[in-house]
Amino acid sequence: MDDGDYGENSKTRSVSTIIKSINNSDIRERPVVDPDSIGSLILTSGTTGEPKLAMISH
Repeated sequence: MDDGDYGENSKTRSVSTIIKSINNSDIRERPVVDPDSIGSLILTSGTTGEPKLAMISH
């Protein structure tokens, strides 16, 4: 099976094609991240019923 099986406009790709694409890209170069910077935000209802935004660091 190769990507031709799905047509040019398909968003489906074979695993081998994805691996080749990753190996040929600069995706492995990761930015420097401060461990104290915000990694994600989670909206929670909290125990009081008041919405709260929880900041999760890296």
